[in-house]
Amino acid sequence: LFNMDETPIWFEMIGKKTVETISNKTVNIKTFGSERNGISLLLAISANGSKLKPLIVFKGKYNSTKQNKLNKNIHVANKDLFVVCQENSWVTKEIFDYWLNNILFPYGRLINRNAYKLLVMDRATSHFQPNLSQLLEKEKWKYCLIPPCLTRFAQPLDISINYPMKQYLLTYDSLFRIKNLNSAKPTEEDIINNIYEIWNDDSKITKEMIYNSFKKP
Repeated sequence: LFNMDETPIWFEMIGKKTVETISNKTVNIKTFGSERNGISLLLAISANGSKLKPLIVFKGKYNSTKQNKLNKNIHVANKDLFVVCQENSWVTKEIFDYWLNNILFPYGRLINRNAYKLLVMDRATSHFQPNLSQLLEKEKWKYCLIPPCLTRFAQPLDISINYPMKQYLLTYDSLFRIKNLNSAKPTEEDIINNIYEIWNDDSKITKEMIYNSFKKP
């Protein structure tokens, strides 16, 4: 049993709290001007506590030099994630197909090529494809779409994983801004490194968290 979800992430994860004198009417927050630059993050987990490789969607042209360069650097650094580019950093049907062919299907073949697996997803537009059932069937997958307005109750990633993932990213971003008060804004490589480190740290996104996300009603 597996669950995948797309969630928005920002280049600068600006917190909602700060420390300031009570009488001050204006509170200035230092940013690099990238707080509105968003990306999409595709995560997937299994009921056995496993985490699949993340897919990060940056703004840019699909299969561009930028995309290929970032993936080459990731490969050289031996990091288990993938990067794609899309002009609005949205998860389109093309991006969803990329995730299926590069992350989900290879993982399914690795764990058990002959047994059927179930993928639970929300009803995002990119998940509606005419040949999706046949495509999944070839790889021994079935899928189930969560009814509208019920993801916060029935989607494991929404229940227990997405929020702590973003809180850790907020912490990493805060530390980055403290160390780089007068330097350039965060880069794609910074975002990639943060996501990789958090997702692969089993003390942060733990197996117990993943187990419990599938158990909650």
